[in-house]
Amino acid sequence: MANVEPIAPTIDFEVLLTPIAGDNPAGEPMQYSGLYDEIREARRADDTSVSYGAWQTELKVADFRKVVELATTALSTQTKDLQIAVWLTEALTGQYGFAGFRDGLQLIRRLEEDFWDTLYPEIDEGDMEARANAIDWMNTQKGLTLSLKKFR
Repeated sequence: MANVEPIAPTIDFEVLLTPIAGDNPAGEPMQYSGLYDEIREARRADDTSVSYGAWQTELKVADFRKVVELATTALSTQTKDLQIAVWLTEALTGQYGFAGFRDGLQLIRRLEEDFWDTLYPEIDEGDMEARANAIDWMNTQKGLTLSLKKFR
């Protein structure tokens, strides 16, 4: 059997998992912030399977490099947010394939282990639907699956 070199991490876990300074180690909620909107816009891509007919324009593609930059900044300096971590996982997968997917899943797991009580989105009166939706979102993303297939 051939020796296989381990693939280096695609992100700095220590930086991303350091508690945010202040009273709450998970920082502040970012859902209604400009940075959250910037990340959402950077990851947006037009659907290439749709015919736009007379309204055909250049299709927008996701800027995964920018998503990684913005999400890394948010998670290391402002918040511990599961949705942002999921978007980071999508971007890492788009950039690095299986290694990015591996690291994104590991980050999500560690955020849940280390920050469960304060992680965003918050648990609302015992209801974890918002957190479950963030994770479930990965299962419904055609682009995430296609990114993994591209690296086979």
